[in-house]
Amino acid sequence: MADTAEQVGEASGSSALVTSVRVVPQPGYDEVVLELSGDPGAVPGFRVGYVDTPVGDPSGRPVAVEGSAYLQVLVSGVLGVDDASADVSPSGPLPVSGEVVTQVVAGASFEGLHQFFVGLDAQRSFRVRASADPGRVVVQILTP
Repeated sequence: MADTAEQVGEASGSSALVTSVRVVPQPGYDEVVLELSGDPGAVPGFRVGYVDTPVGDPSGRPVAVEGSAYLQVLVSGVLGVDDASADVSPSGPLPVSGEVVTQVVAGASFEGLHQFFVGLDAQRSFRVRASADPGRVVVQILTP
């Protein structure tokens, strides 16, 4: 079931690294897919909800995100960039092509969390799921 309330899922494995982010338009929704590396079988944790103003963690500085509404996506159990032996997690604005998603901006990785903001044309219902093999957090934002 989709709604606009914050959604949370607990991690079931050890640290991973966000390796790719993409927006995939589907009939009825835009899908934001965050793919992670890490232990096989590990499911990443997440906290997803609307914020009035995108603010970077831990800096507290505003984050520029195109759109009229902002979903903050926190992926939990991730390695800090300094701890990673793989490619560095994405940062800054990422390319998108969705019906309602205007921009995805990757923020800092700090204390086991990697922060992302999804800019939208308006606040919309959404649903979130996480899976393993590969580890993924998928946010589906309903379209009109």
